Amino acid sequence: MKSKLVKAFQRLIEVFSFMEKYRDVKVNTVEDIYKIPFTRRLELQDWVLENAPERPVIFYEATGGMGGKNFFIGINEKSHDFMVRRAVKAIGLMGVKKGSNCLNLLFSDLVERGIIEYGGVLMSVGDVYNYKTYKLAQDAIKSLNIKYVFACPNLIYDVLLPLGKNHSIEKCMVSGELLMPSFRISFLNSTGIPLYNWYGSSGGFIAAQDNPKDEYMKIIDDGLYLEVIDKHGKSKETGEGFLVYTDLFNYSTPIIRYLLEDRVRIIRRGKNRYVKIYQREGKHIKLDGELVYKEFIIEEMRKILHHNHFIAIIKKTEDYKDKIIISTIKDSLNDDEKIEKIKDFFSRCIGLIPAIVFLDKLEISKLIREKGYIVDLRRVK
Repeated sequence: MKSKLVKAFQRLIEVFSFMEKYRDVKVNTVEDIYKIPFTRRLELQDWVLENAPERPVIFYEATGGMGGKNFFIGINEKSHDFMVRRAVKAIGLMGVKKGSNCLNLLFSDLVERGIIEYGGVLMSVGDVYNYKTYKLAQDAIKSLNIKYVFACPNLIYDVLLPLGKNHSIEKCMVSGELLMPSFRISFLNSTGIPLYNWYGSSGGFIAAQDNPKDEYMKIIDDGLYLEVIDKHGKSKETGEGFLVYTDLFNYSTPIIRYLLEDRVRIIRRGKNRYVKIYQREGKHIKLDGELVYKEFIIEEMRKILHHNHFIAIIKKTEDYKDKIIISTIKDSLNDDEKIEKIKDFFSRCIGLIPAIVFLDKLEISKLIREKGYIVDLRRVK
């Protein structure tokens, strides 16, 4: 009897067999799965939603395409239901008590459905982006005996830190970017709130759930199949390399062997697998909670400066906001005008305003040779 995994891939390939990429692919064994070509992010951007073999779809917004544009991934009903199931499992792993009040500060109906189906009581605010939504979140915490909060890492500092330890919150779940151990410790010391972390992918939602006491996250592969590709290009269920992600039941968008740009290590403990995410090391980078195509930043910088002597260094501030430092050279009388154009570009297209420093031309050239034009210092140690 063929395994459930093989059958799931057979169905996926059958559904998308009208595409030239999968026309001649045959899946009869697990080994055949590893012969299926990878899908890369820019391919998904070019996917025509009207070609979806199965509808209805739920549009899941993603960013980081060419030219700084958003693109959209279609999610069919069965895939969406599995996403909610994974959310329910993740909430259970977090140890949420049923009947407790939960505050959702994530812009996601999947989180909301997960909380409700798990048995929590939902108060939804969504993204906190102005005084009105900030006050709504603060008032909810003060008035509703909130026990659990769901939010982005770069948001919780603003919302929760002013409370100190004068609150009813027992745990906070964060999602959307890497959670560095130093911030987790300092936040716990300041608020008494342990941080839990979800890991997933645009178009696939939650794939793993961590525990503050464990550097590895438990893989929740209900409806998913995760692989790791080592430096030799070999696919394995455990080991170190780049993560490959397949949504086994999405017949609206071909997220088949989707090669993520995250370097990870996967280990096995008993019947379960666990993953540790180190860093995004591909063509995209997450800034201010959104994926951005690195070449888009580089090309725009070249247009503004009219030369290649610059480097962008990305760090975290104390309040976990992303910080960008642009190092470049002084080369003309209109440097002030260029600085304003750089700040305007990052403000409009990225959502952040960088600091600008000037370095010697030889020093900049040396840094570019060693590290490239964009250096991301945010990573899990």
